[in-house]
Amino acid sequence: MRELLLRLNRRFAGRLATTVVVLVGTFQCYWWLNAHLPPRVDLSLPVDAAIPFLPWTYAVYTSFFVFPLVAAWALEAEEYVRMLGAVLAVNALCYLGFFLFTSHFPRPPVESIASPYWREQFRVMWSQDLPGNTFPSLHVAVTVLGALRLRHRRAGALWLVWAALISVSTLTVKQHFVVDVLGGVAVALAAHAVFFRREGVPVSGTSVDIPAPPGRLNVALALGIISGGVALQWVASRADGWLGVLGAGVAFSFLFLPLYSLLHEAEHRVFHAHAAVNEGFGLLLAAFFPGPFSFLRACHLGHHRRNRSDAEMFDLYYPGDDVRRKRVTFYALYLGGFWLLVPLAMAVVLVAPGALRGRLVKDPSAVAMVEGIPESFMRRIRLECVGVVLLHVGLVLALDLSPGRYLLLYALYGLNWSAQQYVTHAHSPRHVLDGAHNLRAHPLYESLLLHFNWHLAHHQHPRVPWLYLPRHDDTTRERPGYLTAFVRFWRGPRLVTPEPVPVAGRPTRAGG
Repeated sequence: MRELLLRLNRRFAGRLATTVVVLVGTFQCYWWLNAHLPPRVDLSLPVDAAIPFLPWTYAVYTSFFVFPLVAAWALEAEEYVRMLGAVLAVNALCYLGFFLFTSHFPRPPVESIASPYWREQFRVMWSQDLPGNTFPSLHVAVTVLGALRLRHRRAGALWLVWAALISVSTLTVKQHFVVDVLGGVAVALAAHAVFFRREGVPVSGTSVDIPAPPGRLNVALALGIISGGVALQWVASRADGWLGVLGAGVAFSFLFLPLYSLLHEAEHRVFHAHAAVNEGFGLLLAAFFPGPFSFLRACHLGHHRRNRSDAEMFDLYYPGDDVRRKRVTFYALYLGGFWLLVPLAMAVVLVAPGALRGRLVKDPSAVAMVEGIPESFMRRIRLECVGVVLLHVGLVLALDLSPGRYLLLYALYGLNWSAQQYVTHAHSPRHVLDGAHNLRAHPLYESLLLHFNWHLAHHQHPRVPWLYLPRHDDTTRERPGYLTAFVRFWRGPRLVTPEPVPVAGRPTRAGG
């Protein structure tokens, strides 16, 4: 199929025909959804009412339909076929948004347009394009996606300017809310990251070349994910019923999975080559997790020293252990408790920081984690906790989001995140470096996780950025399927088999 598409799109005439077919085909679904979905949520912000209605910007708005045709002329066949896949993925994500968060834009009366020419243009457009299908903006998503690709061409800045003007025009012709535009940008960034990933650096022999972090990509992803998360919180605040809130919460729980992957990069100082940018985004990403960055980093780097030791033996138990207690702890952790420990620890740090060391924490794994945090970090951690609390109180007040809806969104995220946290380690060798798996996952889900399923590669090469981990596969190890590993993991702890126990902080290969 791919070879056929390459042949069809080798010349501009073929790419032109393919573009028209894709536009016509996808808009059939667009029109059906727009005609059959009643509004369920109100996405308007105070800023939407402040944006003026400028009928003449209709010319900019409709240049959207010229944009993909010009893009078809500018791109090569190979790149254009990948763009087709990205556009179809963008359409699918936007249609899902239209279904889950159906909203109708309150358009001004067409009679209010002074110019007879522009009045007629809007009358025709609005008679065909009904006021639904707003979040996220498909208009913005497809345009920004094309601009992200075409910015590498000659006069690439002009593509970005054109896309920005089209995006703004969706607001000034009163077709979209501000949150729709932000959602469209986030969808475009996600699709571009999936379909146009940079090639990794090959491994030659036994030496490992460590490339520079994909800083600009990481920054774009981080801003897109955070913007999308805030947009979903706004949607939840305006949803008429709990079904809409639940839909926003499920989307929120998956959208923030790559947020943690990027936070994980910052913990290892491979989010960005510039230390200040790395630390700044680490603080920001951790705040939305939510938790203090220095605390999370200290705990995670300690995990690399203790991996698969007795202190982190969550999936195993020894003869003579209290199996019932082990199972209760296991399911409590991975049904949301693992994530909940972070905000709870933050509350303890704010109220009684000394209680973390010995008075409240009794579990061996938690003791090992907390004792590994230098005392000199505690003041910094406490200041970060204050910042995190202020951020979330500000968000709840600014978005007019009820505490119940806010907690539901984060509870769903905590459940989703916790349920997958130890899958990449469970039933792996009890070895500090090799105690993980490179799991096989669907390409789309792998992209959503930002290659977090390549966890063995990460533990063996923790300084390699996420983008290049697939280049560092350990061919001596089997790659279990992600779903298979997940199902096996949820059977609970099993009796340990006799094998050497790794020494924390001394990653040798003697027990591999």
